[in-house]
Parts: sequence; structure tokens; C-alpha cells
Amino acid sequence: MKTRLLSTLALLSLIVLAFASPAAAQKPIPNINSTAPYKALKRYVEFLNSKRAVPTSTEQKGVYKISLSGKRTKANLKAKALYNRRSIRISKQDDNKQRKQIKLIRQAQKEKIADINANLASRLASLRAKENSAISRINAEYDSRITSLTNKRTILQKRLDKATSAAQREKITLKINATQKQINKLANSKQADLQVVETKYDGRISNLNDLFAAKIQRAKDSSAAQIQQAKNAYKKLYRQQLAAAKQKQASEISLITDLSNRGLGYIAEMPPIV
Repeated sequence: MKTRLLSTLALLSLIVLAFASPAAAQKPIPNINSTAPYKALKRYVEFLNSKRAVPTSTEQKGVYKISLSGKRTKANLKAKALYNRRSIRISKQDDNKQRKQIKLIRQAQKEKIADINANLASRLASLRAKENSAISRINAEYDSRITSLTNKRTILQKRLDKATSAAQREKITLKINATQKQINKLANSKQADLQVVETKYDGRISNLNDLFAAKIQRAKDSSAAQIQQAKNAYKKLYRQQLAAAKQKQASEISLITDLSNRGLGYIAEMPPIV
């Protein structure tokens, strides 16, 4: 009984000292709607709203959805990061042994995230290289044909300049116009092929970023869980505060979800190109 009383008094003393420390004077953690990722998502949804009545291709709608998903992911990650900050601030009271353990946990987290980011950078570089290679192939395929037609057009133009009879000039002009149509068609096809490549790799890069962002978040969540285990002495005292932080996180993610769903609704309203 005496031992339990001493432990309780010691714990309360630590808490009093903690609230008297400079950490208690830290700046308030912002709400999600005041953060840059949420504002970026909101601005994008407003942009989609402005396009809701504009005829849009299926491909472009896909681009909009990918961009919206990426911004939603960033906002969700920010909401989770804000929750982590709140939960850490609530529970950041421990003795010397706990601080050493937490330091080791966080160092391991930092190293793991560094490994994840290095892997991500390598994967992104590989995707960019493949994208550049695909673009180069398309440019090489079309540019040689376009150059050939352009040279042909130049020769025809010179012939036209030298032609004297109306019949000759009309015949050469028809050939120039036909050649120009071929050039325009190839240029349009080239641009379309390049757009397909860009959309394809933008999607892959976005998915890869989302995948690795989730890995980073899992690493952070895992570390946060270990830190929480190291602070069992404070668990009961901070249960209500942690519950409130979790509820706030759920509310913020719900806010993000509702905003993102509005964006999806605007995309769905965009009429097809006739």
C-alpha cells in the first residue's frame, strides 16, 4: 500500500513538472482546415466545381480523379500527422528510462523512413527514365516522318514559286495542302500519344507516392504504438485526452472525405464530349 502511494505521488509530481515545463507553452496544433494540404484540396474541388458543366473526355476525368485522390491522400496524411502530434504532446511525459527508449524508437523510425524514401526515390527515378524513354521513342517515330513531309512541302513550295501556268500552280498547291494535312495529322497523333504516356506515368507515380506514403505512415504509427507502450504509467490519466484527439482526427478525415466526395460528384456531372 505504501509503495503504491509513493508511486502515485511520484507520478503526479512528474506530471506537475511536465506542465510547468516549456513544452506546455508550445504553439497550438492547427485544425486540418487551416493546413496547406486541406486548402489545396479545397481549391481543387472549387476548380472542379467550375468545370462541372464543361464537356470533358473520359481520359481527362481520369486525370482529375487521380489529382483529386492525390490531394485527398495528402490531406488525410496531414490529418493523421496532426493526430500524431496531438497524441504525442498529450502523452509526452516519462522518466529517464522511458525517454531513452522513446529516443531509440524514434531513431529506428527515422532510419526506416529514410530507407523507405530512398527506395521511393529509386523507384521514381526508374519510372521517370521509362517515361522519358517512351517519349523519346514517340518523338523519334513521328519526327522523322514529319521532317520528311516538311522537306517535301518545302520542295513543292519552291516548285510553286517557279510555276508559271495556272494549271501547274493549282496542281502543286493541292499537293502542298495534302502534305500539310499529313503533317497536321501526324503532329496531332504525336501529341495524343505523348499525352497517353504522360497520363499513364503520372498515374503510376501518383500511386507509387500513395503507396510509399502509406508505408511511411505505417512506420510512424508503429513507432507511435511503441512509444505509447513505453508510457503505460500515463495511459489512464490521458485516456480522455487521447480519445478526444482520435475523435478530432475522425472528424477531420470525415471533413476531408466529404470534400473529396463533392469533387467526385463534380467530375461525374461533367458532360461527355460530343
